[in-house]
This record gives sequence, C-alpha cells and structure tokens, in this order.
Amino acid sequence: MPEPVDDMYPDLLRTGLDRLEKLGVGRELLPLFAALDYFRRDLQSRQGVEGILDVTLQYLRGLDLFQTLALYRVNPEDRGFDLALCSPEADRDRIESTVQAQIQSGRFAVALREASALTFFDDGPGDGCARGVLHRLAVPGEVLGMFCGILRQELPPTNEIAFSLLSLLLGASSDAQATACESAKLSSQISTLSDLIPICAWCRRIRGDRGYWEKVEGFIRNQLATPLSHGICPDCQYQLLSGLGSSSGTPPPRLRN
Repeated sequence: MPEPVDDMYPDLLRTGLDRLEKLGVGRELLPLFAALDYFRRDLQSRQGVEGILDVTLQYLRGLDLFQTLALYRVNPEDRGFDLALCSPEADRDRIESTVQAQIQSGRFAVALREASALTFFDDGPGDGCARGVLHRLAVPGEVLGMFCGILRQELPPTNEIAFSLLSLLLGASSDAQATACESAKLSSQISTLSDLIPICAWCRRIRGDRGYWEKVEGFIRNQLATPLSHGICPDCQYQLLSGLGSSSGTPPPRLRN
C-alpha cells in the first residue's frame, strides 16, 4: 500500500491559497504557474552552469524585490565562493563588500546552514540602511553557491509571496546546476574512455592524462570514481587449481560453469 501523505504540505498549500485570495490575486495564479513552468524549461534549454545562472538572474529580477542581485558559485579548487553574476554590473564592488561583511559577522555561515529559509541582514549601520537577503544554492549533501540581494526601499504588497517564489526559483536553479555538473562529468569520462588509452605491453600499466603510469585499477578508479572488487576468472582459477593439483599429486577439482 502507498505511504500516507504528510498532512503538513497540503495544509501549507491550502494556507497559501487562502492568502492569495485575501490579497485579491487569485486571477494571477495561472500566469504565475506558467512563468514557473517556463522557468524550468528555460533552465533545461541552457548548456552549462553559466547559462543556468544567467536565466536564474533574469527571473529573479522579475520578482521586483531587489535593487541589486548577485549569484555566487563554489570554487571546486579551494571551496571558496566566487561572484559569478551581478545585476546591475556597476554594483559588483558593493555586493562584494557586503558579502565579505556578512562572512565576518557570521550571517553567511548561518545562511549556509539554512536549507530553504531566507537569512536577512542590514547593509550598513544606522536606521536608514538597506536590508539584504542571503539564500544558499544547494542540493542534498552539497552546497553549490549563494544568492545575495539588496532589497528595495519599498517592497510590493505581495512581498511574502515573492520571497516564497525566490526560494522556489533558487531551488530549481540548484537542481539544474547539479544536473549540468553531473552531465559534464559523465561526458568527460566518456570522452576519456573513448580515446586511445596507452597501456604498457609488459606490465599492463596505463598512462593517465598527467603522464603517470598507474595500474588498471587505479586508472579506472580515478576516471570513473567507481569502487572495484577483485575476483578470479574461470581460466585463471583453473590454472591455479591445476598447479595445486600437480604439486600435490591429486587431480584438480572440476569447476562449475
């Protein structure tokens, strides 16, 4: 029998629809859902993480929440965060300074721990400072990047819904980025295996991309990240048992097919 549905999520859906009705935006639901559907299609149509981030930034601007938006990517070399896109581009220095300040204050680390919630912060001292938002880009078990946005001074009446849409857009973008990275990795592995692989005719070691000669097991493990197990093929087993039988004077046992 199928597992029962968690009642929490239907209730959340019902609550959200009630709020939309109170705000008088029920008629806009169909265009809103269509926009989300087209967003997912646009993500799938782009090649590589850069194209996915570009589409994401365009849709985030449509929320009309932010005066400045930025998307960061995790650098696989040092696991640091590199600024990938900023809108407007002229605010790049400002957003870099803002993010650095949030790293020092600990807000950035808080945002990294939050699975789907927004982390708000004040962009500067005083009562007149602008507010900002951090939201991580992640899939289960891996952080891919970070979103940072500086909010407008006046937010639309539907800002609560817009913040929920922000999480939906960033979640879909993260899934698309993870898929693109995995596809690129598989393509690289297939390309490597489809090329001529130099193998020593005497010791059977394989020369890798960096020019080092390594055992077959190491080459496969490094290229495919696939765990290996060792066994014995029927021919080698027969030769091994034949040798044992001849040395002991007894015939080798018969092998099962």
